[in-house]
Amino acid sequence: MPEKQRKNPEKPKKASTKKSADSQKPLIKPEKKNQTKKEKLSAEDKNEETVRLKKELVRLSKDMVYEDIRFLVAQANLLIRNRETESLEREMAESYRELSQSSSEPRPDSGAGASNRPLAIQLVKSGSGNANLVVNGQFKLLVPEELAAMAKIAIAEAGEDEKLDRLARWLDRERRDILFDLGMGGKRSPKLRQLLCYFEQTFSKRKTST
Repeated sequence: MPEKQRKNPEKPKKASTKKSADSQKPLIKPEKKNQTKKEKLSAEDKNEETVRLKKELVRLSKDMVYEDIRFLVAQANLLIRNRETESLEREMAESYRELSQSSSEPRPDSGAGASNRPLAIQLVKSGSGNANLVVNGQFKLLVPEELAAMAKIAIAEAGEDEKLDRLARWLDRERRDILFDLGMGGKRSPKLRQLLCYFEQTFSKRKTST
């Protein structure tokens, strides 16, 4: 019996394992605090941090080789293009909302009057001289040569029917996706006529102002 009573005091050893496990939990908390602190600092001192990082980048570039610099430049260009694209998409969405709200014309659901609905058309400038043709929220990218060709047709000294024929032929030859994806229809389509009128008004103003 005395031997069994001596073994009982050995049981409390399990409590020591729990204590060691609990002591490991606080190790996670400082990481959360540090993350919150970094986020707060980046929000408050963003400009100052940007200047510091630019200086650091210049300092590090002195030890970089050609391949390193080339990679960084490519990544920087990609980041800038992505940011410009996001900004352009926000501007186009906002412009379409404004154009939609400003239109007070009745919009029939179907029938012959549906093709006569006023289109929300806008040209939004992009990088490198490109522009996005926005029609009812859908957009098509136009390179400078395409934009100039459409403008030339619109402001030409010719009758409206002749210019509609030229525009329809040019779109069918060069940018058939605009005809089909934006639902422009044929050369006598009211929608195509609206597109021509928009280009006439837009580029006639630019021509007279220059």
